[in-house]
Parts: sequence; C-alpha cells; structure tokens
Amino acid sequence: MTKRQEQAQASRRKIFETAKGLIGEKGYQNVTISQIVQACGMSVGNFYHYFSSKDEVILYVERSLYDQLDQCLDAMEERPLEEKLRYYFREWAKLMVEDYGPNFNRQWIAYHAMDSASTKKAGEKNKIDESAATIQKFLETAIEKGELCPATPTEELARLMVFAEFGALLYFCMTDGKFDLLQWAVDYSGTMKDTLLAPYWKGSESPTAP
Repeated sequence: MTKRQEQAQASRRKIFETAKGLIGEKGYQNVTISQIVQACGMSVGNFYHYFSSKDEVILYVERSLYDQLDQCLDAMEERPLEEKLRYYFREWAKLMVEDYGPNFNRQWIAYHAMDSASTKKAGEKNKIDESAATIQKFLETAIEKGELCPATPTEELARLMVFAEFGALLYFCMTDGKFDLLQWAVDYSGTMKDTLLAPYWKGSESPTAP
C-alpha cells in the first residue's frame, strides 16, 4: 500500500469513526454531514470523496462490524461447538453495545427495513442470512466432529438462533439500551446445549435424537 493509499484509508476511517460517534450520541436524524466534517476538521468535499451519502456510512459501519466479528471467529475454528456459540454471541453483543449502541443500531434496523434500501447485488446475503450462515457452519462442523447427530436440522436451528439474536437487538433499541443485551447473549448461548440443541447432541438421552 502506498503512502497516499494509507492516507486515504486513514481519512475514510476518521470520517467513519466520527460519524459513528455522533450518530451514537445524538441519533441518526440529528446528525448532518456538515457536523460530521466539522468534527473531523475536513471539508464537505472530503466527505463526498469517500461516501456518497450519510446512508453509505451505515453500510460501511455494517461491513466493518462483520469484518471484526469474522476476525474474532477465525481464532475459534477448531474449538468445541458449545464454546464457539458462547464466544460468537458474546462478541456480537459486545460490538452492538460497546461499539455501536442503541442509536446506531436503531438506524441500522430502520435502514434495512426500508424497501428502498433492500436493493443489493445478485447473490448477496442480507445480514440476518449472513449470520445464520455463520452459525449453520458451526453446526455442520459439529456434525463432522461427532458433537451433533447427523440428522441435526442445521439451517432451521441457525435461523431460530439468529431470529432470537436480532429480536434481542431490537428490544435493546426499543428500551434505549436499558435491556442488558450482553447478559442476554451470555445467558442465551449458555443454555443452548440443554435446550435448543439437546435433542441432537451426541450422548443425549432425548428420544428425538437419531
């Protein structure tokens, strides 16, 4: 990477971090591009050089979020399923609470709920599907390693987990952060072996286990 590319990357990152902080503090509708660039010590032209709109900052933050989570999960590839799930839900909740907060998450949900924002490249997953695919991979690996029974409905279980995950995030936003999302994630992931996954865990005495 050239020095010029490094500088451009640093400028883009500065705008992103500043916008994220202001939106988290004031709410999306109460933050203008002028306020963002003023806080950055840049011009409006600089902003439009890196982002086409304020909405594009939302997408950049979103991609950054999943990149961070992917990096965390890479280190967990060979760990047992129970440990992977606990780690995934805890790290996801930490990002939502500590890095983004209710205001930013509220706008992220609103943005993706709008029909005008649903246009995406062919074959591109939405973020709920992307999260479900990550968890489904965990479950499929657990089958290969003999932790779960071969007939485990991996896609169905992954979707149930992700629907719970994003439902909890919505409630976190609705309560303006008063709902303890991090504790929920710890508790929820800690009960999976004995609840949602119990019929499929190898060694389970459940009559529904293959």
